[in-house]
Order: sequence, then C-alpha cells, then structure tokens
Amino acid sequence: MTRTDASVDRSPETRAADLPFSDAVRVGELLFLSGQLGIRPGEKQLVPGGIEAETAQCVRCQRARLPGPDRARVHRALWTPRLTTR
Repeated sequence: MTRTDASVDRSPETRAADLPFSDAVRVGELLFLSGQLGIRPGEKQLVPGGIEAETAQCVRCQRARLPGPDRARVHRALWTPRLTTR
C-alpha cells in the first residue's frame, strides 16, 4: 500500500466565522466535503425560510468548494444530510 498525502482546505469564510471544521479534504483524486451548514458564508445564522432554504444554501456552499471547471463533472459518492431541531 502506498501513502497518499491529504490536504485540508478551510475557506476564508469558515475561518472568519470561527467554525471548528474544514470545508474539504483532498486525498489523491478524491475530494471529501464536510461541515457544510445552511448558513451564509462568513456568518453563524441559518438562512431564513426553514429546511428547504437551509438545504439549498448547504448545496450552494458545497458547490462553491468544488474546483472550477470540473464542477459539472463531479461524481458524488455519498451525501448524508444531518438534521437537528435546535
């Protein structure tokens, strides 16, 4: 087995909001997205409009983390939304 280096990506918005997670981790050809919330970049408040608006914002945040021209050709292996009632 060969070792593959991983790189961690934290966007300026995630750093500015002082959120405790990375936006993406790249391992070889794979890009793992994590920690996306239904919030506007750089803020800590959920977008107004309920679960539909929050989910749409989460997907927008994920798309923003994908590399430029390859956005349309990305194959998603797994997407697991986590819902809470806070």
